[in-house]
Amino acid sequence: TKDVFIDCAAGNNGSSVAYPANRPEVMSVASTTHNDTKSGFSNPGPENEVAAPGSDILSTQLNNTYGTSSGTSFAAPQVAGVAALMRSRNPGLPAPEVRQLLIDTAVDVDAPGFDNGTGWGRIDAAEAVALAASANGVVRLNRERYSCQDQLQITVSDIDLAGQGSYDVTLTSDTESAGELVSLAETGVDSGVFRALVSTSAGSASPDGLLQVSDGDT
Repeated sequence: TKDVFIDCAAGNNGSSVAYPANRPEVMSVASTTHNDTKSGFSNPGPENEVAAPGSDILSTQLNNTYGTSSGTSFAAPQVAGVAALMRSRNPGLPAPEVRQLLIDTAVDVDAPGFDNGTGWGRIDAAEAVALAASANGVVRLNRERYSCQDQLQITVSDIDLAGQGSYDVTLTSDTESAGELVSLAETGVDSGVFRALVSTSAGSASPDGLLQVSDGDT
């Protein structure tokens, strides 16, 4: 494989996501309005993963003029631009992880959770680029995104660890300074991408497989 990130416009004024956005190797991008609602013309479907602004976008026009236009073709390039910024911060970030980070950092703007109109939500460029950056082994989670009873998906991407099978990390919080040892499983053969789900709890700190947190923890 060439490790290329590919996204495509979902299409306009149809009842389903159009080709090639409906291909599994392609991230389908829906369109939102300035009010963070689904654009009326944006094609719905389970293939939609994220959305980006595509209504009334200022762009170049004929005869050396500027004007506003709408369409999912204005939304998809914004996702590609964010992906490029992510890889400029972390050139070793594999394409599947670029795609997953775009999903993980998206802002839920329609029905709670996934929906066919906007996928997992409207992209958040600042958050995606921040999380894509190499952190020298330290990851700080945004406490405003998680509750005291939640699940965290932890992902480590390092091509130098490819083929190792698993990778252990220690998660800490202000409540549980000693931390919890978590074993991340490699997501594919020689992928160098390791992932695990970790639950948080509001209880007392103890080595129980749960990361103990309280309101305001970092």
